[in-house]
Amino acid sequence: MSANEDFEEFLTQYVINWGIEAGTNSQGIDKSTVNNLISAFFGESNPVKGAIMIQLYIARQRGRGEIPYRLSSILGNHIQSIYNKYKHDVEKLRLALETYLLVFKWSFESKVKPARNFEEFVSKVIT
Repeated sequence: MSANEDFEEFLTQYVINWGIEAGTNSQGIDKSTVNNLISAFFGESNPVKGAIMIQLYIARQRGRGEIPYRLSSILGNHIQSIYNKYKHDVEKLRLALETYLLVFKWSFESKVKPARNFEEFVSKVIT
């Protein structure tokens, strides 16, 4: 398997499912918190620094009671897993985190009840 195929598999098998899990478990936070989380990443030109900034933002919002502990744990673990895998390849790190944050936001906005992966998410959407 080539490095690009491995990356694409990581995106489809993990990143998308993680984004759905986080987004559908985001009850109790408001849209501005989600948007500010995304802005914390996109406000940085270096995705390594962007990953650090979103981890810090999550911790801050958890401390302020804006992000529940369970969700902060989900988000933190997912982002750290992506960071650890691609911190030495900034373009893949950027694409993986952009994908994660986009899926997180869209699944949050869908208001679908908690889902662990894409298949479960779609099943809840169509039933």
